[in-house]
Amino acid sequence: MRLKIRSFKTFLFRIYNERINRKRYIESLHFGNEPSITVRDIITPKIFSVSEYLPIRDVADSMIRNHIHRIFVTREGKVPGIISAADMLKIIRDM
Repeated sequence: MRLKIRSFKTFLFRIYNERINRKRYIESLHFGNEPSITVRDIITPKIFSVSEYLPIRDVADSMIRNHIHRIFVTREGKVPGIISAADMLKIIRDM
């Protein structure tokens, strides 16, 4: 969708308002005196991994079935890399 901008001043005004609104939103996320949230509180405890020799189709199936955006690639018990949903889209684009 393309926005219609009638003047450069209107364009600058919209950018300024967007930045102000974004700043206000970020400031509203301040938790005050509540206890600190740690990484442990928000991590996903289940780790998804695939062998580096698994066909890409099977990797895509696993990502879709488990609703995940990143999956670890394993080789001999180590993690040499990660495949992301963006990586999968690049493969599709380049087909």
